[in-house]
Amino acid sequence: MPWEDGKTRHIGEGAVTLADGRDVPVIAALVLTLDPETVPDFNYARHTTWVGSLHTDTDDNLWDAAPGRLALPDGRAGTSMPTSGSPDLISVSGLGPAPFGPTHDIETGWEAPELALDDTSPPMASGWMPHSRPPSRSNARCGVA
Repeated sequence: MPWEDGKTRHIGEGAVTLADGRDVPVIAALVLTLDPETVPDFNYARHTTWVGSLHTDTDDNLWDAAPGRLALPDGRAGTSMPTSGSPDLISVSGLGPAPFGPTHDIETGWEAPELALDDTSPPMASGWMPHSRPPSRSNARCGVA
């Protein structure tokens, strides 16, 4: 549903599936940033349509959802990638269709990436593994990762 500024948002409960398969309850604050039907040559591999933040009151580390499946109470689900934040409050960027707002017929063949990464996955370019927290800003300034 559009808000006063015209943006479609979801603010409320959800659940994130971590890499180990556990579902963690979250409060999601999400916004639809792009309507796929308005972008020439739209492609989910090149365009992010939604962003937001996820918060949990549990002791779980939301960085373990990289990527993570986000399920909303109405049964719709989407895939997101953590981009910044602490273990209990992360910013996310949506991968593929948004789990809220209007549904689109563009690229119906899009498939979510695998949620669980095996231990043989190579390290990411930044030097931290997908199942761990990124280096803190204070350590990065000192050259320690």
